[in-house]
Amino acid sequence: MRSYFNIWGFTLITVTLVLAGLSLYMRLYSEWKVIPSESVLIVMAVVAFILGLLGDAQNKWAVMRSVVTLIISPVLALLLVAVSGLSGNVLTHIDTTDSPDGKYTVDLYLGNGGAATSYWIVGKIDGPLWTEKQIYYEYRQDQADFEWVNDEVIEINGHQVDLGSGETFTISNERHVYRNP
Repeated sequence: MRSYFNIWGFTLITVTLVLAGLSLYMRLYSEWKVIPSESVLIVMAVVAFILGLLGDAQNKWAVMRSVVTLIISPVLALLLVAVSGLSGNVLTHIDTTDSPDGKYTVDLYLGNGGAATSYWIVGKIDGPLWTEKQIYYEYRQDQADFEWVNDEVIEINGHQVDLGSGETFTISNERHVYRNP
């Protein structure tokens, strides 16, 4: 059993690296967040490190897998801690609302980046498991007035978003962007 620890550690750190890369990509280029949170990835990196320590060094490939795991896993864990610390929890939950038919649940948040930025409003819908999609973003706004127009359309601060068609709405620095995939 001990001989498989370094294989499992190497596999786990490889999967964690792939998920961390996808998380970065999703954060930058996608409205959907389908990757587990940074805390889950940190735990995966720590477990991979422990498995790399416990691994049996029977041949040069096992030693190489353990060394790679022991080098990459603490670096990745520290990077994930830094990223989760830098992104911070700047979103404060304001309200949750369900569509009239109960199909959609929209969570509204107030963002506060500190003294150098203005407040902003973010609206997100939850998907299966830990996935979520940002459907609304408005900069220089500190309150959210919302009302459901029908089962699939919500109006937030006077702007309608059709959730049934996958529409999102963004106001950033006085630019209005509607995206419909």
